[in-house]
Amino acid sequence: MNAYINVGTQYWTIQNSTWSTSYATNSGTQAIIQTQGGAAFGTIQNNHIDIMSSAQVVFFGAVTHDVTVQDNYMKVSTGSGGDGFDTDVIDTEGAYNIMVQGNYIGMNIGAGDQNCGGCHDDLSQVWASGGSSANAPYNWTFRYNYFAQESSPTKANNLSMLMMEAIGNGYWDIYSNVFQCSSGGSSGNGITFDGNTAGMNAHIYNNTVVENAGGCNNLFNLTGSGNFYLENNIIYSTDAGNAMTGGVSF
Repeated sequence: MNAYINVGTQYWTIQNSTWSTSYATNSGTQAIIQTQGGAAFGTIQNNHIDIMSSAQVVFFGAVTHDVTVQDNYMKVSTGSGGDGFDTDVIDTEGAYNIMVQGNYIGMNIGAGDQNCGGCHDDLSQVWASGGSSANAPYNWTFRYNYFAQESSPTKANNLSMLMMEAIGNGYWDIYSNVFQCSSGGSSGNGITFDGNTAGMNAHIYNNTVVENAGGCNNLFNLTGSGNFYLENNIIYSTDAGNAMTGGVSF
């Protein structure tokens, strides 16, 4: 494949495709796979997406729902110069009932993005379209994935693993994953929850979370409202930052 895909329908599957490693959208707004117009009941599986430059690998537009992302290899590598804009792997502005399982989710962003100002290069980021609570994402599951923030040799700024912002009422289940943060930069977070509603329930258990030297400046940054349940996680923290920040009590 040397193209991006926009989906605006229901009952669809994207599978068994391999993207060229030289492919790049060269756009700060276009994802490799992007949904719009209420796309729903979809599956993204068994694809190999290892590309040079893109705003996102997968982007779910507001009101996308009931989608499974499984058994894919998804990675962005921009080279030493970076790409000059926000680059994430899985993003949404308000999707719900989403399952992400069994994937490799990686990023190797060049040091050139260190000074690009607003670049936030995350493995996954979620938010509410237009800041409206009606568009807040909810009911997501991340399980059996390998997350790797592996930018090297020089770390870039604002490289986070999960940035969960403006989450609505519902569940957020994160379990049986491996998170490895080799590079984070001055504002790089591990797993962040921020701006959540009181009806949000985050269950985080049976994960292995590793911070290498020079990695993220925290492994958990829990500052938003809602309920957090952390259990049976293996956490390895170096002098790069704190294991837990944000002020949430347990």
